[in-house]
Amino acid sequence: MIISAVKENVDFALLVNKQDVDNSLIEQIKAEYSKLDIQIYPICAKTGEGISEIKKLLTGKLSALAGQSAVGKTSLINALFGLDLKTGELSEKISRGKHTTTRSEIFDYGEIKLIDTPGFAVIEADVSIDELAECYPEYYEVSGGCRFRGCSHISEPDCKVKELVNSGVLSLARYERYKEIYQEISKRREKYEKD
Repeated sequence: MIISAVKENVDFALLVNKQDVDNSLIEQIKAEYSKLDIQIYPICAKTGEGISEIKKLLTGKLSALAGQSAVGKTSLINALFGLDLKTGELSEKISRGKHTTTRSEIFDYGEIKLIDTPGFAVIEADVSIDELAECYPEYYEVSGGCRFRGCSHISEPDCKVKELVNSGVLSLARYERYKEIYQEISKRREKYEKD
């Protein structure tokens, strides 16, 4: 989702919900995204933590909540607007969210217009191999230090991105996800070229 937002030049913020369950996740996310100019908010729809900040963030805009099933998007709407919309729970069988919200709905509360979207299990970034590295601002920023112009930051020698990941300056976890996405896009392109 971040890749798509960066590609389309859409403003976004990361809301890390369920702080009552696991407040260590916020520190991990802050560490992984510290090199980027991303607003990150620890919130808890259940306890009300961070809700007033989110109201301020959303005021005067049309915004959408997007994320995997069972992360608390509808619970956040309930907390923001004092509603009692139906929320889901984790499936005991697969430990993933059940899709409770089945369609997008706009909630209009004066200065706040918010779209609740259905959750998802997996989302594919609609970018090409050539565009992918540009959607990682911290990679794009240092790519001039790579030996090769147009470096994919995967297998080329003297890659500045890999050097900074290996030295701990850039997030290893974020780089591992970058490589996974790169491989997925490569496989899709190969399949498309065969067809």
